[in-house]
Amino acid sequence: MRAIVSGLLAACVTGATALPATLSAQEEVEQLESECAAGKAQACVELGDRHTSDVPLTEEDWRRAASFYEQGCNLGRGNLCFSLALMYDLGFNRWVTKDTVRANELFKQGCLLDYERACELIRR
Repeated sequence: MRAIVSGLLAACVTGATALPATLSAQEEVEQLESECAAGKAQACVELGDRHTSDVPLTEEDWRRAASFYEQGCNLGRGNLCFSLALMYDLGFNRWVTKDTVRANELFKQGCLLDYERACELIRR
């Protein structure tokens, strides 16, 4: 189940922030965190994806991914609203508590930001 959801979340976001090849992995993360905090939504995408791409995923991975997806959603990325909505809609035990009310709010927000997959779910 987690692998399927991880793949679905990864499929919901595209692109990556270009980083110089000379940075270490830790420096890349630090730079992306700085960019995300500065309002660069694509950096939030990259950070969220990094935390959902390793298997098995830890509680910290899910929490950090949700945090970065929420930041990106708040910066106007409908696909990240959708990804975060999926996390709340499906719930991940103690990691991301199932909350269908919050999920529906995020699906609506994603739709308002012109992310068609969110709109499709709302119409069902």
